[in-house]
Amino acid sequence: MFEFEATQSEPPLESIFLAKGGSIAAAAARGETDFALSGATEATVTKLSDEFSTVVRLPVPAGMAVANTLAANTVNVDNRTKLLVSGSRVGAGINGSLVTSVAGQGAIYLSNMMRQNTGVAAVPLTYANWLAHSAVVSTSNVRIVDATGRRYNVHFTDDKARDAALQSAEDIVGKWASGAWQMRQSSMIYPNSPTLTKSVAKVPGGINDSGFDLVHNVVEMAVPYSYETINSMMENAVQVDLEFVPDDIARFLGDTKVPGKKAAAWGRTLAASLSMLANFLVTYRADGRTRITPEGSDTIATESWLRQAPRDPSESNDCDGSAILAASIARAIVQAPKDVLSKYEYINASKNMIFPHYTIGVSVLGASGAEASSRGDAAGKVPQFAGHAATIMIDTLGLLKAMEKGSASVVGGSPVIALDQRKVVAEARFNACFSPAVLASLPEAERAELAGWDVASKLETGLTSYGIEGTTPASPVLYVSGKAFADAEKNAERDSAAFAKAAPNVGRSIKILYVGGSDAQSPHKFYHDFVEFNLGRSHPLWTDAGVRTAGVAATQIVLGKEPNRVNGNISAAGATPRDIVVGQYSAVPLVTSNGETAALLDYASEQADLHVMPPRAPVAQLDAYRSGQLTKSLAALAALDDTLKSQDDTTEGHTVAYVLAFSTLVHNALGVEHLCQRLKAVAACGMVDSLDIVGLAIDVSGAEAGKLVVINAKVPIN
Repeated sequence: MFEFEATQSEPPLESIFLAKGGSIAAAAARGETDFALSGATEATVTKLSDEFSTVVRLPVPAGMAVANTLAANTVNVDNRTKLLVSGSRVGAGINGSLVTSVAGQGAIYLSNMMRQNTGVAAVPLTYANWLAHSAVVSTSNVRIVDATGRRYNVHFTDDKARDAALQSAEDIVGKWASGAWQMRQSSMIYPNSPTLTKSVAKVPGGINDSGFDLVHNVVEMAVPYSYETINSMMENAVQVDLEFVPDDIARFLGDTKVPGKKAAAWGRTLAASLSMLANFLVTYRADGRTRITPEGSDTIATESWLRQAPRDPSESNDCDGSAILAASIARAIVQAPKDVLSKYEYINASKNMIFPHYTIGVSVLGASGAEASSRGDAAGKVPQFAGHAATIMIDTLGLLKAMEKGSASVVGGSPVIALDQRKVVAEARFNACFSPAVLASLPEAERAELAGWDVASKLETGLTSYGIEGTTPASPVLYVSGKAFADAEKNAERDSAAFAKAAPNVGRSIKILYVGGSDAQSPHKFYHDFVEFNLGRSHPLWTDAGVRTAGVAATQIVLGKEPNRVNGNISAAGATPRDIVVGQYSAVPLVTSNGETAALLDYASEQADLHVMPPRAPVAQLDAYRSGQLTKSLAALAALDDTLKSQDDTTEGHTVAYVLAFSTLVHNALGVEHLCQRLKAVAACGMVDSLDIVGLAIDVSGAEAGKLVVINAKVPIN
């Protein structure tokens, strides 16, 4: 056991705000602090004081402390082992709901902690690349003890071969970042926002403890939920999307039992479900934290792609946080072992919807705002641009065709791929995504269609691509035309009218975003252009031996216009939602690696993983306050359900839906009660579905507390 005593110095945030006031975004209170040692699989959570010390006890990860054979009562510990710290605050998320929010992260080598002459070591917590300390954790009386309390001496060891390899990897990451930046600034430029790119991320540890990590490591986030919980979430979200119609659910489960185009044809349901879950689990709050000034509390926005899993199902995050979570849940589903697939029906169905016909990643894009919840009004017609991140689900064959267009293009005056290598590269990428093992799992007719790149490149799968928005629950459709467009426009107008009658409230209204924008060709109300597409490091376009041998292993892809037919130039980065859906776009890797470089980066990434704050226990424990708030929220919702069901369902009106974030249910019972009052006043009829999420949270008495609440209300709008 690793033990120490800790205090945390931090401003009295709540007292200052209550005394001097400020904007709602600046309201904050001290929260919990997470601790872990390098290599741990689960974080230890505590609340610290700046006045009294708290004894913190952390389990020693297997293999961290090895008995020293030369000295008695002594253990060997790697000199890179760290104490990892993450501090949280309670603040206000979208719609004013209380949320938890990461306010600072830090790490310190154990060797520094245990060699302090003063006996006290300070760990400053900082927010991303904002070097001002959000808090300082002071540790003292650091020791490693056994089960009987016996204290051990510590001998720190080094590994010169590892250190040399990590230094080489750090050098590569530096070139990766500078090369990517140069490409985006000199050739593949996004005209609306030339600096809209994400080549590396600022983190507490990173490659060779440099403080920088590759984006493909950040988006490969550990999922803080058990397979049982993921299955429960997917089951409920899918059934909500299918409106609980038994015949549709049965058809869905039948079509998705095995992989193939029949399963992939349900991709819209998969994408809609992931959007719903991302908004249920992560409440939107802009990146940044509260700071204290002479005038009181203030909030500063600054970008932070967190390299750690959400601490709690009531945590807030910016668009990148919800996007990374949605993509990571999808990755966990695709990578589920056979015994999990055979046990959990909806994980199996979800995998077959995704793999192998879809590729899910996190896109950096230009949008009409920082978040999508307000994109149901006239603001959607104003041509403005903001950086955003969202999960997108691109049909894999379409992506490979776009990459082939990119290979045949000219960027920065040079061919992307030499003419004599284009077929080799195209076949390597195709074989990575549709390997013999993958083809063997597909129906026989599809195996013939995908027998090789020459055949597959001419295939039209009939599948379309989708967006998975994490800042508001939304339809995943990106583009439609004809009657479908006209119908969607009418529905979106009716939605806005119905939502306005109950506004403002804490409900997360399910929106149609793919109509109503200012661009007649690509009329999406929120997404303007997808600029970069980021895959996790486990994707075959990075891991496959063939793409590594060809020197084109990649995880970051720049999406752009189609090459000019005369000179082959790609004029700009950025592909509209319509471009993606109809396949009129190109894709060029931001950075490529060969086998040797990719293997070195894999090793460095695995080493960096050891120094990432692990998730908390899979089941969140609600305290008495949050348990009480949940009880009040559910009581108000039950009363609303009784009222809506008792009313005349023949009344004319337009039906809209709301999802309640978990943070709202457990932190904001008054907000839930207000929503219920508004809907009782304006809705003609409807219903409330309160669905159990197994293993998400338990209340103060130990009972299951995970609830996915969806409200359907018919609102007269004439």
